[in-house]
Amino acid sequence: SVNFGLGFSSVDNILGFVTFEQTNFDIRNPFAVSGGGAGQRFSMSLRGGTERKDFRVSFVEPWFLGQRLALGTELFYRDLLFLSDEYDQTDIGGAISLRKEVSRGAYLKGEYRLQTIDVQADSDTSQAFLDEDGKFLRSSISLNYVYDTRDSLKLPRMGHKIDLGVTLAGGVLGGDVDTYTFSASGTKHWNLAWD
Repeated sequence: SVNFGLGFSSVDNILGFVTFEQTNFDIRNPFAVSGGGAGQRFSMSLRGGTERKDFRVSFVEPWFLGQRLALGTELFYRDLLFLSDEYDQTDIGGAISLRKEVSRGAYLKGEYRLQTIDVQADSDTSQAFLDEDGKFLRSSISLNYVYDTRDSLKLPRMGHKIDLGVTLAGGVLGGDVDTYTFSASGTKHWNLAWD
């Protein structure tokens, strides 16, 4: 599938995007766009606007080592100008992940992510922001438990998704950023009347 569009938001101002996704991809024959795929997933997206520039490419092998174990990789570039009026931020990096189904609708996902974070503080901002100016290396590992009963990934009409995670950055993993994060998110979908 190929999607593209143009929009406006109060955060991004004017924004355009293009995405390409192949859900029956074959890495051994990457230029075949129909039929005969290997069940792998490849996606590439580009977003550009007055306040952001994003590029992302990802690949997923759903049967890694002949088992029901999904191996994912991702490379990304994000130029985030909308985060603050005091600084701009550019993130460049990649990630590798493994996902294992643990029961019907539930899976565990472990991920290692390495990225450089370049913070450019405005010259006329406060000293607190100027102290954070520069490049930082962030090395992190995360583990998420996800329970997903949605009837569709693209246009869900029923079901829910719960995502619980923990992330550790720095420490024994190295890098300049030392943090640990707990996260929880959830969505619930209902079918609308007359649909």
